[in-house]
Amino acid sequence: MRKRLLIATGLIVALLVPAVALGATTVNFKGTFPNDANATIGFNVKRVNGQNKQVLDMSLRRFNVNCTKSGKTEIRTNNPITINAGVQQRKWHYDDGTANFQGTFRKGNKNKADGTLELTLSGIDFGNGNGPENCHGGPRTFHAHT
Repeated sequence: MRKRLLIATGLIVALLVPAVALGATTVNFKGTFPNDANATIGFNVKRVNGQNKQVLDMSLRRFNVNCTKSGKTEIRTNNPITINAGVQQRKWHYDDGTANFQGTFRKGNKNKADGTLELTLSGIDFGNGNGPENCHGGPRTFHAHT
């Protein structure tokens, strides 16, 4: 039994060492919004040599916005939204006129992040018969971790 355990451990180490030697990994953060118990956020972060370098994408579930025609509407991303926001001095920011996303990795703990998310959607047609409308939600604080 010990030989099998050692062989399995050796294989795991042999497979992981090259990945670590290359220095780049992707880490997934999942978080919540303290003032909106149902809403969740997720984002992938590129790490190089152990440092967070770039927020690659973002996903939302049950994030409420207020729309001009349909009122309170829940936003849910089926696929992550690509944002490619660079991280400088533990901080990142993304604003394309539709989504404003900013955050900070906690000092001394790169596996925890805090930030705010604000969404402004213009000319969006949800297919509910209301036609194009404008929506806004946030800013809302989030807390996330790996």
